[in-house]
Amino acid sequence: MRRFRTRVAPMLRNTLFSLALLGTSALAARPAAAYRPFDSTDAAVAGHGEFELELGPIGFLGSQTERMLIAPAFVGNLGAWPGWELVLEGHGQMPLDRLAGDARVALGDTAFFAKHVLRDGVLQDKPGLSVAVEFGPLLPGLNADPGVGAQANFIASQRWPAATVHFDLAGRWTRAGEPGWFSGLILEGPASWQARPVAELTFERARRDGAYLAGLLGGQWQVAERVTLDTAVRTAQTALGQSLEVRAGLTWGWQVWQE
Repeated sequence: MRRFRTRVAPMLRNTLFSLALLGTSALAARPAAAYRPFDSTDAAVAGHGEFELELGPIGFLGSQTERMLIAPAFVGNLGAWPGWELVLEGHGQMPLDRLAGDARVALGDTAFFAKHVLRDGVLQDKPGLSVAVEFGPLLPGLNADPGVGAQANFIASQRWPAATVHFDLAGRWTRAGEPGWFSGLILEGPASWQARPVAELTFERARRDGAYLAGLLGGQWQVAERVTLDTAVRTAQTALGQSLEVRAGLTWGWQVWQE
């Protein structure tokens, strides 16, 4: 999952699938429903008693004003109750152009959400739209993102034989104490393919930071019943110019307790 990052730059086609990560074994679990490498999310939650970890061990982010490693990016999803999921996320940041006095490492984009499926649909093996909501606080980071905010997100998902689509629309109160909003559209290739192309288009606006449009192209690869790898390149135009982000990671899960 996640969500609200301003980085990117127009380049790279041949990078897709070039950042392959070696698979890792997982404990008994359902197939991972990877919502890496996106900023938006889907209208599904982890099963009751399951834990899913979305992990980006290392990524690169560059713009006209900064370069940094994102190490790691993580989202933990716990199926706390039937139809409900608790989500904790954050992104480690290691500046490559650090000035004297700057912190060597930081933890930003931290948040804690509750996610609930309002309508069972195609993602729950039932007909029609899957619909969910996600809400909770935006937390202060470590050497980054001071302050506390809040976010509420409406999510709808639909699947056909040829493609799956997820739409997000979120309102938020930023850590700087200003209103903002975010929308995202994810397009995935056929769910029956072991390796499938993915794309995302996002738009975000906040009073202080202005507006930006971002696009992502990448792929997901179901390497085993329990493990999904992903890789993507994300580009965006912001008030500070253009930037580029390279992402690669994996999703796996396991049963923490039985229903």
